[in-house]
Amino acid sequence: MIHYSKFIYRFNTLVISLLLMSFLVFAQNAKIDSLRKMLSSSQDTLQLNVILELCWQYRNVQSDTAIMYGNQAINLAQNFKKDRKHAQAYNYLSAIYRNKGDYNTALAMSQRGSQIAEQAGDKEQTGYALQSMGEINAKLGNLKQAIEYAIKGLQIFEEIKNLRGIAFCYLTLGNIHTSEDDLQKAYYYYGKALKVRQEEKDMGGIATATAMLGITLNKQEKYKEALVFMHQAKAIYFKLHNDRNVASMFNSIAKVHLATNRLDSAIIYAEQSISLAKKIGLKDVIKECYETLFKVYASEKKFTMAFSYQSLYILYNDSIFNEEKNRQVQEMQNRYQNEKQKSEIDLLKSENERKTLLNWAFIVGLVLLVGLALAFWRGNYVKKRANLLLEKQHHEIKEKSTRLLELNDELNQTNEELNLNLEIVNKQNAEIQQKNGIIEKKNKDVADSITYAKRIQMAILPSISSLKQHIADCFVLFKPRDIVSGDFYWSAKKGDKILLAVADCTGHGVPGAFMSMIANDLLNLIVHEKEIHSLDLILAEMHKLIRQVLKQDENDSRDGLDIAICCIDLENKILEYAGAMNPLYIIQEKENENGEIVPSMLTEIKADKMPIGGHELKKERFFSKHTLNVSKSTTIYLFSDGYPDQFGGKFGKKFMVKQFKELLFSVHHLPMNQQQEILETTLSQWMEGHKQIDDITVIGIKVS
Repeated sequence: MIHYSKFIYRFNTLVISLLLMSFLVFAQNAKIDSLRKMLSSSQDTLQLNVILELCWQYRNVQSDTAIMYGNQAINLAQNFKKDRKHAQAYNYLSAIYRNKGDYNTALAMSQRGSQIAEQAGDKEQTGYALQSMGEINAKLGNLKQAIEYAIKGLQIFEEIKNLRGIAFCYLTLGNIHTSEDDLQKAYYYYGKALKVRQEEKDMGGIATATAMLGITLNKQEKYKEALVFMHQAKAIYFKLHNDRNVASMFNSIAKVHLATNRLDSAIIYAEQSISLAKKIGLKDVIKECYETLFKVYASEKKFTMAFSYQSLYILYNDSIFNEEKNRQVQEMQNRYQNEKQKSEIDLLKSENERKTLLNWAFIVGLVLLVGLALAFWRGNYVKKRANLLLEKQHHEIKEKSTRLLELNDELNQTNEELNLNLEIVNKQNAEIQQKNGIIEKKNKDVADSITYAKRIQMAILPSISSLKQHIADCFVLFKPRDIVSGDFYWSAKKGDKILLAVADCTGHGVPGAFMSMIANDLLNLIVHEKEIHSLDLILAEMHKLIRQVLKQDENDSRDGLDIAICCIDLENKILEYAGAMNPLYIIQEKENENGEIVPSMLTEIKADKMPIGGHELKKERFFSKHTLNVSKSTTIYLFSDGYPDQFGGKFGKKFMVKQFKELLFSVHHLPMNQQQEILETTLSQWMEGHKQIDDITVIGIKVS
C-alpha cells in the first residue's frame, strides 16, 4: 500500500510538471512566432535587431537555431557596418556556446567580440566580452585569469554606471570563488549581485542571483535556507518562461533532497528536470540528472536502477565528448581544404606576377634613360643657383654673428644679477630650514605625547580577551579618527549580569580623549562605588556628575556625550537597555509557519533624544529603561554614529543609517570574527579616497 501511494504521488506530480512545462514552451514559442513574423516584413537595421533578439530568445530553447541566427546577425552587421551590433552578436554566441559546454568556441567568440567593441570604442560590449571571458576561464580552470577579466569588466561597468553589467560581473566573481571552494566570498558576491538586480528590477537577474545563493547554501549544508532560495528562483524562471533554467533548478532541488535523504522527492524533481531538458536538448543537464538518480537509487540500495542510471550518465558524458571531438575534426578538414585552395590561387598569382614584372622592367629601363638625361641638364642649372644662394647666406651669417656678440654681453650682465639674487635666496632658505627644524621637533614632541596618551587610553578600555571571558561570541571594531579617540567602550560584571556601554564624547582627538577618560572614571564610580546598577539611574547620575565635574552651572560649556548601555542577565536570559541619543539594534530568531528557525527583521530600540551633560533648563534628566527577553538566539549591536556618518562611495556621500542596518542584517548569521572582517572591508572600500571624519566604534554580541 505504501509503494502504491508513492507511485500515485510521483505520477500526479510528474503529470502536473509536464503540463507546466508545456505551458512554458507554448509561451516561449508565442514570443518567438511574433518575432519571426516581424522578420519577414523588416529590412536593414530593423531586420538586424529582430535577428539578434531571435538569437537571444532561442538560446534556452533551441541552441542550434540560436547559433544560426547569431551567424546571420554577424553577416548583416558587417554589411551594414554596425560595429556595436557586430560585437553584440559575438557576445551572444559566446553565451550560447558556453551554455552548451563548448568553452573553446565560446572563448574565441568573446575574444572576437572584445576586439570589435574596443576598436569601435563601445565600452558596454567590451565589458560584456570581458565578463564572458572571466566566466569561461573559470570553467576551464584558469581562475587567476578569470578574476582579472571579471574585475576589468566590473571596472568598465562601474565607470559607465551599467547596473546590469555590474550584476553579471558580481555573479561571475561568485562563480569563480565557488570554483576555488571559497563559499563565504561566493555568497558575498552573489548577495551583491542580487541587491543590484533588485535595484534595477530585473526579474531574470534576480532569479539567477537567488538560484546561485541557494546552490551556495546547499554546498554549505544549509539545506532549509537553500530550498527557500531555489524555489523562489524556480518560480521566477517559470514566470519568465525560461525553461532551461527551470530544468536546471529542478535538478538543484533534487540534489538538496538527496543530501537530506528525502529520496522520493529527489526522484520526482530529477525526473521533471530530465523531461524538460529532453524537450529542449540540454544534454549537460540530462547528464547531471542521471548522475543524481544514480546516487538516489544507490542510497536506496536499488542497485539495478542505480546501474541503469549510471550507464545513462556515462553514455551522455561520452556523447558530449564525441560531439566536441567531431566538431574539432570537421574544423581541421575545413582548414585543410581552405589551405589547399589558397595554395592553388597563390601559384596562379605567382605566374601572373612574373609576366607583369618583365613588362614593367622594360618600361622602367626606358624611363630611367630619359630620367638620366634630364637629371644631367638639371644638375648644371641647380649648381649655378646654389652658388648665388651661398654668397647671399654668407653675408647674412656675418651680420648675425655681430648681433650674437652684442647679445652675449647683455647675457653676462644678466647672469651677474642672477647670482647676486641667488645668494640672497640661499640665505633665506637656510633661515626657513632652521625654523622648519624647530617646528618639526615641536610637532614630534606633541605627536609622541599624544601617542603615549593613546597607550594610557587603550589600557583603560576593556581588552577583547576580557570581554570574551564574559561573552564568548563578540567582536569590537574600534577606529579612532586621530591617534586618541573621543569614542570609548566600557564593561563591568555584577554577579550573573554583564554591563556593556559604547559612548561618543563631544569632539575627537585630544579633547575627545579627555572627555572619554572622565566619562570612563565616572561610570566606574557610579557602578562600583555608588553601587547604582539600574541603567536609567546610571545615566541620570552620569548626567549630574558630568555637569558638576565640568562646572556647567558656572559656564557655557556644552560638552557631554551620547551613550548606549545594556545589561545582559545570562542566567535569566534578560536584556536591559537605556540610551542617550545612541540606539540599540537587535536581530532575534523566530519560528515560521513550518516550524523552521529564521531571523526576524533588524529591530531598533530607540534612545532618549537628550545627551549626557551640556546646557539644560531643568536640573535633572530622566531616562527610559527597556527590558527584552533573549531566550532565543539574539544578536545585539552597540555603536557610535561614526560608521554611518562616514563619507565615501562613488559620489562622496554618507554611508547612512539605512545601509548600515542592511549591512548588519546581511552578516548577523556569520561568526563574529567574520562579521568584524566584513565591516572593516566594507568601510575600507567605502572610504577609498576619503579621509575618516569621526571616531568609529561598533560592538557585536551574540546571546544563544
